[in-house]
Amino acid sequence: MLQQNIFGDRNFKQKLAAYSLTGIDNLEAKTNLISKYIKSLESGRVERTKEEAIQADFLNRFFGEILGYDYNDPNSWNLEKEYKSVTDGTKPDGALGFFTMDGKNISADVRAVVELKDALTDLDKPQNRLGDKRTPVEQAFSYSSKAGGQCKWVIVSNFKEIRFYHASDQSRYEIFHLHELLNAENLKRFFFLLQKERLISKNAESYVETIYRERQESEQTISKLFYNQYKNLRIELFEHLKKHNPEEDELALLTKSQKLLDRFIFVCFCEKNSLLSSDILKRAKDILRNAFDPEPDKLWRQLKGLFFNIDCGNPPLDINKFNGGLFAHDEGLDNLIIKDEILLQLIKLSEYDFNSDLNVNILGHIFEQSLSDIEELKAQIGNGKELSDAQKSDVRKNGKRKKDGIFYTPEYITRYIVKESVGGWLEDRKRELGFYNLPELTFDDLSTIKPENKKGSKLKFNANVEAWLKFWEAYREQLRNIKVLDPACGSGAFLNQAFDYLYVEGRKVSDEISHLRLGQREMFELDRHILTSNIYGVDLNPESVEITKLSLWLKTANRGKELTALDENIKCGNSLIDDPNIAGERAFNWFLSFPSVFRNYRKPKVPDVQTNDIQEPSYNYGNPESKGYEKFGFDVVIGNPPYVSANNMTFAEREFFNNESKFKTLSGKWDLYIPF
Repeated sequence: MLQQNIFGDRNFKQKLAAYSLTGIDNLEAKTNLISKYIKSLESGRVERTKEEAIQADFLNRFFGEILGYDYNDPNSWNLEKEYKSVTDGTKPDGALGFFTMDGKNISADVRAVVELKDALTDLDKPQNRLGDKRTPVEQAFSYSSKAGGQCKWVIVSNFKEIRFYHASDQSRYEIFHLHELLNAENLKRFFFLLQKERLISKNAESYVETIYRERQESEQTISKLFYNQYKNLRIELFEHLKKHNPEEDELALLTKSQKLLDRFIFVCFCEKNSLLSSDILKRAKDILRNAFDPEPDKLWRQLKGLFFNIDCGNPPLDINKFNGGLFAHDEGLDNLIIKDEILLQLIKLSEYDFNSDLNVNILGHIFEQSLSDIEELKAQIGNGKELSDAQKSDVRKNGKRKKDGIFYTPEYITRYIVKESVGGWLEDRKRELGFYNLPELTFDDLSTIKPENKKGSKLKFNANVEAWLKFWEAYREQLRNIKVLDPACGSGAFLNQAFDYLYVEGRKVSDEISHLRLGQREMFELDRHILTSNIYGVDLNPESVEITKLSLWLKTANRGKELTALDENIKCGNSLIDDPNIAGERAFNWFLSFPSVFRNYRKPKVPDVQTNDIQEPSYNYGNPESKGYEKFGFDVVIGNPPYVSANNMTFAEREFFNNESKFKTLSGKWDLYIPF
């Protein structure tokens, strides 16, 4: 679900479709080698063999004899085993590139490093080694940075799968499951990407390097085109609503404009990802071609019907009941006058490929950038002025980010922060549960796992397996109960990364338990659990809250399932101010807003009717040593806080922060990120 491929755009798919295996020399002999290896996998021999005993044969077979990297020529070769780094002497298990003898020394031009682990190793799991808790993938990437500036690729394998990474990005990879490698499409993709003549080139950009560069350029171009169209459409839609609904409040119309855009983005995404019929918007548009109805809002009536069906479901039309809130009945929106002309412009968004060209992560960046545009529009409305053409142009060109401190956070930063914070908290729990003191599991240990009865519902195993099983089940409980908060969630970039991290970790734990239980799995909706029980967000801007929900829905939408309701987890409010006299309706009481997080919260005392002072609430923090104690509150707080100068705040806000003893870090000229 969450593995991101290096390649997946339309251009790559077209090139792969046009590629043929007929040009591969000795293809039959190579497939025979693969077939023999698959048999050794199926027999369990690979799992029983230590890494050192098999790695040379594995490198020679797959990279030498099958993929064509020379390893026999004493003067010039392409596969070097245990290549020694010139910087610190560390050695990956293999390196691909161009190697020659320079006197008694090897002259190396490394293009890819290869790291191998035994077949029982999880490539994403920290290694239980003294002084080194990196995952095998992290270890492999540490070699690439020491292999010279020409090293573009990282390859990691546990003899059951081969992963192929670009050296600049640890989050995306192509994966080849070796027991499925003889599948025609898998074999084709394997040779297409990893064959020597395609992956490395001595004096020019290799074929695979070229398609990687083209993918990056295409992604940037399409993102920019879509962002500009999306931004302009919001302005045009807003102006259209103002023109045809002059009695409505402009801020309310801006909110409705964004909601309608959000609905269109969701429908377009579902069309291209087979969650809705691929032509559902076209069918709504086609009604105009044959309609005798002279009214100019025929399309709006059709779309309101479509939105109703998406919310409630319509099996005869193959429309799933998504529910979730995005398409819930909105009388204010439904009663607006919206003409066909602007809706036809919105439908043009469906011309983009929301499956490969505009994936969930790219859309997340676009949403984050668009928040500043919304704030600029709101600022102009707040000034009570009609937007001039020049002001519209300013919003189109670049949204100002001063007022509410909205800043775009690059994906590699969100990924790193989540890994260090959420991953760090979970690492502490692992250590507390004794992960690093567990015995090493061998093939003999795994062989003791057997059904205790004919039904196979009960299992027996030795003490080592039992110790691991108890650990994973205890760790699973910690994982299921973690509470992660972003108090200024913006477009949801950090919460999306937290979701990904927890989902991958949850799947990993489930796989470990299933492996030790001979494939037995419990029925559990992991994605829904994470959305409702693990991640929480607050933002001052209602548009940010809705965009955060949309980005999480796009990530988890599933044909045949309702969207997860997020109103209890993603909320609008002022994360720092709970006094309605200062923050108005945005005043945010954490204990009342997230009762499931703060289980032992007691109601605050009634405000003094004469002074109107709100007395300090009484909180029952509980006694950690008492039998009935339950922890509460958030375990991890992540995010990119707003950067707003105190000069841009109201006098009441500045006084609140300066007078509150809890904001002890404030002094001199301070910025809003400090109290956060």
